[in-house]
Amino acid sequence: MKDKSYIHLRVPAATKARWVRDSRAEGKRLTDWITQKIEDDMKYEKTLENMRKYGGSFVMQLARLWFVADQGNRDKLEAAFGDVFDRYENMGDA
Repeated sequence: MKDKSYIHLRVPAATKARWVRDSRAEGKRLTDWITQKIEDDMKYEKTLENMRKYGGSFVMQLARLWFVADQGNRDKLEAAFGDVFDRYENMGDA
């Protein structure tokens, strides 16, 4: 039985070079770094869905802002409203 699957990505050389630098800066292998980034994004997708579904008008607008923000502004939103994101992360789970 295989315990691994493979995903191949075709990205520009400059993108891969940036990813390699970023992964090394965090002391991670590139595969582990990419996996973490994807899983983090998936966590936020669920959180943002919960914010849109269960939040009041401010929280729904915060979720909309997240979608249009670049990474720098997303970092600022998380720093300012991390408690709000945390509150909605597991909301709706059985």
